[in-house]
Amino acid sequence: MNGAFGEVEILWAEHRKVPFPSLQDGDLFGDLVVADMGIAGIVDSYVKQQGGPISPHRRSRLSSSVHDVRAIRRRIRTVEGRAYVDRLLRMADLLLGSASPEDGHGR
Repeated sequence: MNGAFGEVEILWAEHRKVPFPSLQDGDLFGDLVVADMGIAGIVDSYVKQQGGPISPHRRSRLSSSVHDVRAIRRRIRTVEGRAYVDRLLRMADLLLGSASPEDGHGR
C-alpha cells in the first residue's frame, strides 16, 4: 500500500458527504458530472481495494478526467464548487503520483 492511500481514504470519505455543487451554467454542470464520474469511479475502486497499483487503462482515464476537471475549474465561480473540484483533483493527483495540492496545473 502506498503512502497516498491514507490521505485518499480520508478525502474520499469527506467527498462522499458533500453534495454535488450547484452551478448556474447547465453545460458546465454536465461537463463536471461526466468528469466527476471518471475520477470518482477510480477513486472508489482504489479505496475499496485498500490502495495498490492502478492499471495503465485506469491511469489513462484518470489523467484524461483530470485534464477535463482542471479546465472546468477555471469556469467555476463558487467557493463550494471550487472546493469540490479541488478535492477531486487532490485525490487524482495522489493516485497519479504527482500530488501538488495547490498548483492548479496538470503535469
